[in-house]
Amino acid sequence: MVVVQQEENKNINFLQLQTRLFNQLNQNKDQLDEKIEGLTSEYKTTLKSRIKDRKGLAEKLQRQGKNPNEVSDYLGQRIIFDDPGEFANNISDFITKLRNNYEVLEVDPKPQLRTIHIQIKHPSGISNELQIRPKYVDSILEKQHI
Repeated sequence: MVVVQQEENKNINFLQLQTRLFNQLNQNKDQLDEKIEGLTSEYKTTLKSRIKDRKGLAEKLQRQGKNPNEVSDYLGQRIIFDDPGEFANNISDFITKLRNNYEVLEVDPKPQLRTIHIQIKHPSGISNELQIRPKYVDSILEKQHI
């Protein structure tokens, strides 16, 4: 009985935390997007951004066997460089800009995807995954939902 009660409390606490997190993301998403767009203003880029929906979160947790604290992409942002040459020539400088403006938690190059995944923490405390890739790669990966 105590174990069941503890499980129920964990589920309730998780739901409360999840609700607070989603509310915070919804309130701050536009501001977070504007800050990232400000860093890309000298490049020809597009920003795509989304908040992971609850169904997608539940599927990811089950599929990957993770707990909610291990999910890094509640807020996902993609910076898509129109020109692959501009991406290749400026990615190091752009990562330096990120480091100067955010706490960079992880930089994870994905050479097989021609993408860089960067985990950043905003001054508000929200962390998210930022994916940076050239446009031609984004078109391919969008079709494959990667």
